[in-house]
Amino acid sequence: MRWKIPVAVAIAASLWAGASDARADDPGVIPLELVVGQVTVVSSGPVRNLICDDPSLVQPVFTDAGPGLKGLSAGTTTCSLTDALAMRRVYRVVVVATPSARPSAPQGSGSPGYGS
Repeated sequence: MRWKIPVAVAIAASLWAGASDARADDPGVIPLELVVGQVTVVSSGPVRNLICDDPSLVQPVFTDAGPGLKGLSAGTTTCSLTDALAMRRVYRVVVVATPSARPSAPQGSGSPGYGS
């Protein structure tokens, strides 16, 4: 009976430790890569709550083509928006210094070009 508690704790700890890996490969997150200074339009219509977790890396901007994201400095952050239909989109934005400095693609990143 005493062995059940440590086993339960070990299982819970392994599930908790693996949860961060699951979030990193979340299929609901749209991968997006930007070069420093590049602006990419993320929606053709109006949006609400266009925010980024680290505004020193990526800045939300509004262009003639629609709302977008501008790479400010190299790094990775998460940005999200709510579109006119109240659908929330989450982006994992990787900003690289130059086009030749692209990091290797993460495993399971979906189809190529998705979100660009």
